[in-house]
Amino acid sequence: MSKAILAATVIFGMFVLAGCGVHDTPGCYGGCALAPGISPAILIYPVSGATAISDASVTVLVAAPSSNGVLSIAPAISPAVGSSIVATNSFVAIPSPLPAPHTAVPPGDTLYAFTYTSLAAHMQYTVVFPSTSGCSSYTCDVGTFTTQ
Repeated sequence: MSKAILAATVIFGMFVLAGCGVHDTPGCYGGCALAPGISPAILIYPVSGATAISDASVTVLVAAPSSNGVLSIAPAISPAVGSSIVATNSFVAIPSPLPAPHTAVPPGDTLYAFTYTSLAAHMQYTVVFPSTSGCSSYTCDVGTFTTQ
């Protein structure tokens, strides 16, 4: 194999790897980057890394910049073992007062709530937003929590 072909193959491989499974933005993975000016949602409650969250039912709160437009899809929660769980109820009322402890809602962000039921005990879950940009392999992980 000539040096030119070898070099071209290596460069092509780097471009393929750069578009697949690499952090495009913090917490986001896949072949498509977020559109310019679009920021991923952030986990408000449970606080990322929280433990002893109820396995009977949990209301997950996320905030997304209002400049992104209205959030149109509920996040899934993905257990460390097993299949992802979709929201039992999407876009439920925001609890008042907010459960504690929670992350501060950034100014200008819109708060959204989703309910999940029948979670496994002692399981770590990752809150995941799938792609809405037509890139099926793109996801944003916004935080984790562990059930009691």
